[in-house]
Amino acid sequence: AVLNGNLYQSIGDPESAIEAYKEGQSISPNDPTVTYNLAISYLKQGNVAEAISEFQTVIQISPNSNPALLSYGHLAGIFYQREDYD
Repeated sequence: AVLNGNLYQSIGDPESAIEAYKEGQSISPNDPTVTYNLAISYLKQGNVAEAISEFQTVIQISPNSNPALLSYGHLAGIFYQREDYD
């Protein structure tokens, strides 16, 4: 699912990428990489609310993973742009 999602993302088909990552989540719900990639796809589509939710999920399911560290960075950037410092 991750490879399919990445392929769709690379050819500019974010909707198909999102579907592939969601399929991956259904198979492996605790895989932080699948969830992180889903969050990135939402962010690239401009669906910030869904991206935030998925980044937070990554942090919850695997707080010490590389995808979690990257998620913290993306969340910080989102909230900084919004000037939401709480």
